[in-house]
Amino acid sequence: AWHNLHLWWGDERCVPPADSESNYGEAARTLLDHVPVPPENIHRMRGEDDPAAERARYAADLAAHLPDGRLDWTILGIGEDGHTASLFPGATDYATIASVAVAEHPTSGQTRLTLTAPLIARSKHISYLAVGAGKADILRAIADGGDYPAARIHAEHGNTEYHTDRAAAARLP
Repeated sequence: AWHNLHLWWGDERCVPPADSESNYGEAARTLLDHVPVPPENIHRMRGEDDPAAERARYAADLAAHLPDGRLDWTILGIGEDGHTASLFPGATDYATIASVAVAEHPTSGQTRLTLTAPLIARSKHISYLAVGAGKADILRAIADGGDYPAARIHAEHGNTEYHTDRAAAARLP
């Protein structure tokens, strides 16, 4: 039943929902506008707001709804550089006590909001999705033990799994 589902965002670019780069905007257009999830169960990161203020607001919202600090199921993509959410190689704090952080894309400098590695790792279940030939090299590097956020962040007390298509898995052993 849709009323039991709460949706949280792993990350968001600091753009308004109507912007083509908004994760929430894409989710709304492709899914949320077509299913009866109660609006109060959709916990989006407000990319159009001041990043520091939104980081604090979102952290408070998480704390209010997740007294044990654990998400049930976290679904994440994997970038071609091994990033997940907006946790980038060489710029991820794996020890922070914060639940939400302001991040910067290492190439574009775009400001983003992201759940932190420790919060994601407390999830009961983590599913990584990697689709397309462009993900084949990074999946191989992850399988070979590479030091990437998408390789290091696993459910501490739950299950972590990777879902791929044939093209993304083409270089896996």
